[in-house]
Amino acid sequence: MKLQRIAENYYLSLPISIALVFVPLLNWIGLTWAVFATLRQNTYLGLLSIGLVGFVNFYFFNNLRFNGEAGEWIALFAFVAPLWIMAYSLRVFRSLSLSLQLGFFTLAVCALLNYGIYGVVTYDELYQYMSQRIFSGELPTNALGQTIQQIYLETMTTTMIVAWPMMIFLLQVLLLILARYLQSRWYNPGGFQIEFHQLRLSRFMAIPLLLSFIWAVAAPQMQVSIQLAGLCLFLYSIAGIAWVHWYMNFKLLGTAWIVLFYVVLFVLSAWALPLLGIIALVDSYFDLRTRTRGR
Repeated sequence: MKLQRIAENYYLSLPISIALVFVPLLNWIGLTWAVFATLRQNTYLGLLSIGLVGFVNFYFFNNLRFNGEAGEWIALFAFVAPLWIMAYSLRVFRSLSLSLQLGFFTLAVCALLNYGIYGVVTYDELYQYMSQRIFSGELPTNALGQTIQQIYLETMTTTMIVAWPMMIFLLQVLLLILARYLQSRWYNPGGFQIEFHQLRLSRFMAIPLLLSFIWAVAAPQMQVSIQLAGLCLFLYSIAGIAWVHWYMNFKLLGTAWIVLFYVVLFVLSAWALPLLGIIALVDSYFDLRTRTRGR
């Protein structure tokens, strides 16, 4: 209970959340602390904590200089705003699915704003830029070295385009869930499991999902189109994971099955994430939980 008292103390939670970020392995603790402050009634404290911690995390540990450009503010906003919006909306509306969808739309707006400021950024342009930054003109002379360099650059470019926004969203969701778990454990034991198992996206989310994938197919070289499609898929994958957890609990399957599920998800993520997205999409229209109970 000592941790609970410290977390609820207005004067201690802000400096502790800022101090913890200076220890690299405890970045998540500092951010989770800030989200927990928002889930409490210290909304201003949570906002300030998340902003300061996000700023330090991005620009201090990555040895970056903040010049005040519009793109830098958007990058900071993309890390701070969705997390705070999700935490604040969860405290107000008590809906985990609504909070996740609001966080997704905030990140999507950040991507579109960045696209509007810097214009079209294609895969080839990003590939050339990363080639100059990574190798600085030091090119291998043999064919094997050139092939390895090309594979490495293509992997890094794909990661920057698709995986990076998804990893930001994953970090934000995990922090929100961890803070919500602590809140539930202290004030409503067992409530978090019920809330997570009932996670179900709105039918209207199919509209941005469809539009983003049409845009990604029509303009596969554009960075923003692939990012939005990846974010939509990841959002549906989270809802699919929640449904799988509910199904395993409904069938009274043990912990071993949950561990096996995450092992398969980690090893076969390229196949598992789209499948989970399809499950979540079908569930949003046909309510698979109700149909499963009926059987």
